[in-house]
Amino acid sequence: MNQEQPSLHSPKNRYHVEVHYPKPLPKLGSVVSFGTMTLDGIDSYIRRYWMNNQPVARIIIRENLKTYPEFDWKTVRNEDLTLEP
Repeated sequence: MNQEQPSLHSPKNRYHVEVHYPKPLPKLGSVVSFGTMTLDGIDSYIRRYWMNNQPVARIIIRENLKTYPEFDWKTVRNEDLTLEP
């Protein structure tokens, strides 16, 4: 089954990812958020786009347990992620 990926900010995404940086990023702020249908490769995605080489970020991932347009968000991950050199 080929499931089309909605845009990064679509409410149809199954997961909502927030990356909280300790220092605000210019023109962006201290939180970056996006949606995704799966968590495959999410850590590598976050590390690839890590900004300003900040050493640590708080990662919060929520899963919608219902099907759009209904919502039942559950936090499935809430931890500090350390950038390794």
